[in-house]
This record gives sequence, C-alpha cells and structure tokens, in this order.
Amino acid sequence: MNDTHAILLLGSGEEISTPLGVDITGGQFNISLSGSFHNSTGTTLAYYNINANMTKSNYLPENSITITPYRQGEGYFAVTYEQEGTNHVPGNLQRGDIIKMCYESPRQITEDELVRLNFIPKIGVSTLTQFVTPDVISTERVYLYP
Repeated sequence: MNDTHAILLLGSGEEISTPLGVDITGGQFNISLSGSFHNSTGTTLAYYNINANMTKSNYLPENSITITPYRQGEGYFAVTYEQEGTNHVPGNLQRGDIIKMCYESPRQITEDELVRLNFIPKIGVSTLTQFVTPDVISTERVYLYP
C-alpha cells in the first residue's frame, strides 16, 4: 500500500498498482473496494476485494484483502528441457526428452502423500508418473523423483 494505491508485487518482481479511490494520509478510513489488477499490456491477472478500516500505517489489517487469480482452477505450469531427445520437437514432450516441470497443484501437497501426474499427448497413449512425498518436509523446496 501507499497513500493512494494498492500494489501487487508479483514473483517476477513486476509491480502492478490500482488506485484506492481515497487518500489515506489523513487518518483512518473504512475502505471497501473491488476491482482487478492488469499487467502492462492490459491483461487481467487477478480480481481483488478489500474490506478494511485503514489507518496511516499503510498496511492492511490481516484477512482484509482477497485476491482471486483470473484463471483460478485452470492450473499453471512451466517446463524447462533439461535434455532434448533425438526427435525433439519444441513445445512437445518426445521420447528421450528430460524435463523439469513446475506446476500449481489444485491443493496443498502434504507429507507422505502419493502424487500422480498423467501426461496426455495429442496422439498416442498417456503416461502416468507417480511419486511419494517425503515423510518429513522440512524445507520450502523439495526435489521429488519418481
């Protein structure tokens, strides 16, 4: 927050701001706002809802803001090719390709849990990959191997 805008800081480091409609430098305000965050190209990224009694501290009280991703529930993922197979086709997983995949799970993955991922090609047979998470997860980043 600053005196007149709510600011969303993305993991990429990009800042997106939206006006609050009030200047909060003068004291306490009851803010009730809804709207959306857009990136520099105008694409909608998320919807927000703010309900708070705001003071000059420029911080919203806990549980007073809700941000809902624009494409919530669709899942997001990113793939990096660690090794390309002999028949490599960019954007398609082929025999011999080794990838690193980061994805948004539909819910929190807990300790000692079986996770199943099914890769479904446009043509051909799907491939099931599964693994079990460690008994104790003690760090934020855990490398999992099937």
